[in-house]
Amino acid sequence: MNEEAPGAAACVAAHDAAQEPPEADQPDSVTAVEQATVASAGALPEASEAAPPGVGRFCGSNFSDQTDFAELDAAGGAQLPQFNFAPATADEGELVFGAARPGFYPGFDKWDPISPADVAAWCGFMRSHGIKRVLSLLSQDEYKAYQGAGYVSELCKSGFDAASIAQVDVNVPGAAGRAMEAIRAAVEASERIVVHCSAGGSRAGTILSLYAWQIGGREPGEAVEAVLASANAAGAVRKTGEDKVRKFFRIGCFCSSPAACVTALSST
Repeated sequence: MNEEAPGAAACVAAHDAAQEPPEADQPDSVTAVEQATVASAGALPEASEAAPPGVGRFCGSNFSDQTDFAELDAAGGAQLPQFNFAPATADEGELVFGAARPGFYPGFDKWDPISPADVAAWCGFMRSHGIKRVLSLLSQDEYKAYQGAGYVSELCKSGFDAASIAQVDVNVPGAAGRAMEAIRAAVEASERIVVHCSAGGSRAGTILSLYAWQIGGREPGEAVEAVLASANAAGAVRKTGEDKVRKFFRIGCFCSSPAACVTALSST
C-alpha cells in the first residue's frame, strides 16, 4: 500500500523546520568544517578579485553550472542508466547512492521547466530502489525550474517524508559538514539515501567521495577511486578527483575566493 503523502503546506513547514534547527541545537559535526576553515585562514590565499555576483551566497564558486551536462554529453549521455543512478561504492549493503535531479534526461536544458509529473517519475524510480532519503545539492536558482507546488512539496506528494529531504547548496560555507551530517543520519538509521545535483556528475561525485572518505573510512584517493569504479560498473558518470575532494573538505564549499569565504564565515 502506498504511503499517504502530507499536504503541500504541512510538508514545506516540516521540511523548513528540519533544515533550520535552533542554533544552540546544531550538532558539532555540522560546524566542524567551518571551525577548521576559520582556524586555517592564515594559510589560505588572498582573493585576487571580488567574488562574481549571483554565484554562491558568500563567495565565488569554482563550480560551473554547465559542467555536469557538458561532461555527460562528452561521455555519451544517451547510454547512461536512468537518472545516472548508481551506488556510491561497490560495498555490500551500500546505503548511499548518486543520481541526477528530478526531471533530468540526456540533452535536457537545465533551465527548462520541470513538471510535477517529471518529479513523480523520479520519485517512483527512487522509491522502487528502496530510497528513503534525499540530499539535494542544487542551488537556489536551480529550484526555480520546478513547477507545481515546488521541489520539496512535489517530493512529499510522491511519498517522501519532509524530514528526510535535505538541501545543501555546495556554494555556501559549511556545505561539506551539512552534507556529511545528512548522509551520516541515513547510514545510522540504515536507510538508503540518494545524493543528487543537476546531472549527477561533478557535485554528486565530490560529495559521494567525501562520504567514502569521512564516513566510509577510506583514504581520500581510495575514496575517489571507489566512487568512480562503482559508477563505471553501473554505466553512470561521476566527475571528481582527490585534489578537488580535499579542497572541498578543507574550505567547506566550492569557493574560488577562500579568504573572502573565511572572512564572511567568521563574521556570521
